[in-house]
Amino acid sequence: MLQILQTVAYLFLSAVAIILLLIIIAVFAYFKNKRKLSHLPGYCQFIPAQLVKRNSFLSKYLYTNTEIVYSKVPEFIEKYGPVYKVVSAVGRPLIFITDGDFAKIITSKGYKLFEKDRNGSDKFHELFNGDNVFTVSDEVQWRKHRLLLNPAFTDDNLSDAVITFTNKTIQELMDKINKQSNVREVSSDMSGLTLDIIGRAGFGYEFGCTDASSRKTELSLSEKTKSLMGSFPTYFLTPTKFVRQNLKVGSLKALHDCKDSFVSEIAAIIAKRSKEGEEEAANDMLSLLLRAREEQGERFSDYELIANCFIMIVAGHETTSQTLSYALYLLAKHPHIQEEAYSFIKSKIPDHHSRSFNYIDYSENLSYIHNIFDETLRMYPVAVGVVRKLKSDLEFKGYKLPKDTAVFYNWSVEFVSEKNFTNPEQFIPNRWNDQGSGQNKIYTPFGIGNRSCIGKKFAKIESVLCLARLICNYKISLKDPNYVMDTDVNVTMQPAKPFFAIFTKRQ
Repeated sequence: MLQILQTVAYLFLSAVAIILLLIIIAVFAYFKNKRKLSHLPGYCQFIPAQLVKRNSFLSKYLYTNTEIVYSKVPEFIEKYGPVYKVVSAVGRPLIFITDGDFAKIITSKGYKLFEKDRNGSDKFHELFNGDNVFTVSDEVQWRKHRLLLNPAFTDDNLSDAVITFTNKTIQELMDKINKQSNVREVSSDMSGLTLDIIGRAGFGYEFGCTDASSRKTELSLSEKTKSLMGSFPTYFLTPTKFVRQNLKVGSLKALHDCKDSFVSEIAAIIAKRSKEGEEEAANDMLSLLLRAREEQGERFSDYELIANCFIMIVAGHETTSQTLSYALYLLAKHPHIQEEAYSFIKSKIPDHHSRSFNYIDYSENLSYIHNIFDETLRMYPVAVGVVRKLKSDLEFKGYKLPKDTAVFYNWSVEFVSEKNFTNPEQFIPNRWNDQGSGQNKIYTPFGIGNRSCIGKKFAKIESVLCLARLICNYKISLKDPNYVMDTDVNVTMQPAKPFFAIFTKRQ
């Protein structure tokens, strides 16, 4: 008995010693980073913003991650100016830049002056044992990933897969609305819709979210993806690789369990598609990737393929579903714009009430819906900015930015600035009719430079087609007329709480 108590005491004291050591390391890192950026104005908060959100007491006095990167940015600009630092005890310090001229430097200098910040990419690599096109920091490796992915995103392949499966999937959702309740939890419906589309167009795989008759147990893959996304901040904040990989308790254990299950399920899909690829030339994105890997003879491991599949699911599912949710919210809040869009489609597309129509045939006649899509991303950019690491010292408008510092260019501020847009707080889709205006140079919701989103055309075709079909078939209104959208920024910007809409079938 005494020996057991001694062992327990030893383990307890060891845990306390480790925690104290980590706190000491965090304190030294905090003051070191403060000194490094002492020449810059800005905000220093010892407790990481990601942890503040989880404590109602702390959130009264300290800033959350959402406030620092989005909602409180105008206040920071007024207090500190367009360039300021944000330093905490865990994670790298960030220099926030909200001046649109910095985007020109990223575009013109590119990889000569900047590199992908390794803070996230290294941790993603260690979690999945492989890089993906979004997180890989090395320029040569990024080009390898991009070269392999390019065939899946050509115009012909996008036309074949995305249009076909978007029409099929949105029709299934509308059939469900017509047969079941017309009061819908929008974010949930849009999440299922976009997951089914990326499953079919990306992997030739049926998640069965919109078609109840085809629902499978594999639907849990979507839940695992969401769980992984929600757990990333905890993983990123956990110090040292050893602790992240071996301390499998609480949310870290849940993350590792989800990751292991996700990897095994994606590996099974890859194996299935590889076998089918030998028998028939499928045109889903995964089959194209597998053929490209074989034809190019690239040393592209299955782990790297799985990592790219994960980012394709996230980028092709979560971000698009959020954009569609915001668009439907804005249309519900502005019924006159909704009716203008319906009248526009009705006058341009004769078969607008059919169960499908070809996006390519009517692309030019959907210009008003394109405007709604662009205006939605201006007001609710799913990605609020981009992080780059400086390869050398840089002076920007009198501010000295040190080498090896992470710089966060926050473009969301420019999207709602009066210097760039007239009445920026208003939802005005027709502002995008003037394609030659200067606002198009500021508007960068899919990123800037050579690392801009490879799937932006996929997302736009999918979103515009879904919005057009829904507007043609329903009048959309909020269940609660007083509902006001609030957002939360984790990895991406997302609605902070669910919202419900009523889909009234048009006669």
